[in-house]
Amino acid sequence: MKAKEIIALIIMLIKDELESPDIADRFRIGKGFTRDRKLTFKAMVLFLLFKGKKALTSTMADFRDAFSDCLGSTGHITKQAVSKARKNLSPDIFRFFLRLCVNTFLDAKPEDSALEEKFHIFAIDGTDIQMPQRTQALEKFSFHKDRKGYPFAMGKGSILYSVTYKLIIDFQLQKYKFSERSLAMEHVKALSQVPFTKQPLIIMDRGYFSKELCAFMEEHGIKYIFRVKKNMLEVQKMIKSGSMDRVFPYKRNEKYHVTVRVIRLDLGDQAGEEYLVTNLFDSSIGLKEFKKLYFLRWPVELKYREIKGIECLEDFSGYTPEAIEQDCLITCLYSNLASILRMEADDYINARCLEKAAELEASKDTASGRKVIMYRSKICRSLERIMKRFPVMLAGLHDIEICCADIIAFLFLRENWSEIQPGRQYERVIKQPNRKYHYNKKSIFG
Repeated sequence: MKAKEIIALIIMLIKDELESPDIADRFRIGKGFTRDRKLTFKAMVLFLLFKGKKALTSTMADFRDAFSDCLGSTGHITKQAVSKARKNLSPDIFRFFLRLCVNTFLDAKPEDSALEEKFHIFAIDGTDIQMPQRTQALEKFSFHKDRKGYPFAMGKGSILYSVTYKLIIDFQLQKYKFSERSLAMEHVKALSQVPFTKQPLIIMDRGYFSKELCAFMEEHGIKYIFRVKKNMLEVQKMIKSGSMDRVFPYKRNEKYHVTVRVIRLDLGDQAGEEYLVTNLFDSSIGLKEFKKLYFLRWPVELKYREIKGIECLEDFSGYTPEAIEQDCLITCLYSNLASILRMEADDYINARCLEKAAELEASKDTASGRKVIMYRSKICRSLERIMKRFPVMLAGLHDIEICCADIIAFLFLRENWSEIQPGRQYERVIKQPNRKYHYNKKSIFG
């Protein structure tokens, strides 16, 4: 199936779930949405997916104008009614939509021979999330003190990312000092509900390796690669012996006893050495393959750049813990929908670039110094289109297949291409970045 067909199928399935009679019973908090009120469960979900960045009053006015035909009297609600209804809506409904999106795509997407033959590659990584400076956020998620000792509300986020298909599989949000290893275990549990056909391989950075996590992943049949520090005992033994690849029994107590393979990678004079721990014992996977596999973890960092920089993950539309988690999961859902749309657009753009390369080679212009410039679709273009059309399609106001085809055609336009510049590097200048959004730095004291 093509990307536009998969997107249309995902939206139709979410629409059917949203219209099911028991949806409110499954995803309400307490006794919310049990009475017949103006602001229905479906209207509240559509309002949050509308994801306006204006003030609440302006967003409500825009929502009323866009959805008046299907929601009727919803336009007469107050800000207090919206805030109260939002507290009664469980964030798990958007987690359910995220999982439905991922599972539908993996069921519909045909196997691609260009991908890794043996593994479905995942990456896990955590991030610090700036929270609104409100008492509820401070109590729920804890805080981080700046150099002057002033407390700022912070949370710990973590994603399980499919490197193979560029999708967010699972998102977890916890307190600021919560263990990233515990979050990784929650991701592994979520992975058991994903219909993958290849052996899952999870790649993680330093700080994740532990005997408990290794044993837990092996119990679930997961292959793993950890980057570890030089001071690890097994790594020190390898350095003394001069070996680059060695198998160790890793036992710290009677409860956890696993066997691991430790790899030394020489990255050159400037980069030095890196050390990996894995349970891949296949002799056909050597140092060269491990170096390639480990660098496949980097796209998860680019995904954080996308959802925090372009989608403005930390620009929350509410201050309660429920509202914060709702916004995070909605951001992940939109990121996945945009990624699926960009797959078809990028295939088209890549084909056009290769045609241009063939023309240049035939005309011998490459010998005169002309280089082929490769392009891809702009992330912001696909995001803004799907965020604008998705709630309208769920409400049944626009035809789903026509809208998806229009978005794909829009991404095909040359003005929506972005030049790929390989090898670009940026120096990290700001060591202590300021809090970006107003309500994340507004004082709650005095």
